[in-house]
Amino acid sequence: MAIQTLAGYMRRLVGSAAAFQVNPRFVVVSKRGSQITPVLVDGFEAGYVWDTKSTSSTTNPNTRRPLKDGFYDHSQNCVEYILLKFGPTAPTKKQTAPKEDLDWRVYMPMGEHSWMA
Repeated sequence: MAIQTLAGYMRRLVGSAAAFQVNPRFVVVSKRGSQITPVLVDGFEAGYVWDTKSTSSTTNPNTRRPLKDGFYDHSQNCVEYILLKFGPTAPTKKQTAPKEDLDWRVYMPMGEHSWMA
């Protein structure tokens, strides 16, 4: 779900500019040292792909899963986790309920003729 949500953000425009922007600087740290690389941008462009293996043995056989290649998936998972933690959430029923519906529930008279009697 995070991948589809992120894809929607990447397609969104504000005026004529992109609403989603990525800083190409990304530092990969290993035992041999650190290296500045555009791995995040490369992953968004073509490196982070769907796995071609069949998922028929899983509980959700129609769900596509991203390829865990050990390189692009780590940076992309970081973005997904940030989105899940800090991104906007879907509105709740209470937030999207019509105003008159909320007013009815709040000001419903209590007594022998009320719905709770």
